[in-house]
Order: sequence, then structure tokens, then C-alpha cells
Amino acid sequence: MSLVVKLEDDLGERAEWVMLHGVLPSKDHADFLLLKGIDPFGKTVFNHLQMETFLREWDRAKDHAHDESS
Repeated sequence: MSLVVKLEDDLGERAEWVMLHGVLPSKDHADFLLLKGIDPFGKTVFNHLQMETFLREWDRAKDHAHDESS
């Protein structure tokens, strides 16, 4: 299953879309509190208060993903 990711600021301005596969950790990974809560079949939004934690988790998990958009 692929995951489409985009970054928006509070004005709704967006960066480019990226399609990734294999980035989400399984529900058993307790050290990925935010990433394991992503709904693969819906829309998940993280706010500015969660962003620092999200980016730390994303950095750890992104090495296991590969980009399918190219």
C-alpha cells in the first residue's frame, strides 16, 4: 500500500506530493506514537504542536520507505 504525503502550512500552501510505500510502522511499534496513528485509508492531519515529534519519527521511518512517484 502506498501513502501520499503533502506538507501544508497554516495558509494551505503546499509542497509537492510524494507517494511512499512501506513507511508506516506496524501498530506494534510503541516508539512511533504519531506515525502508527496514520489512517492508511483516510486523511490524517498533524498540527504545529505535533510537528516536531512527527518529524523526528518521520526521519527514523523514512529510511525504510521508497518513493514511487518517479
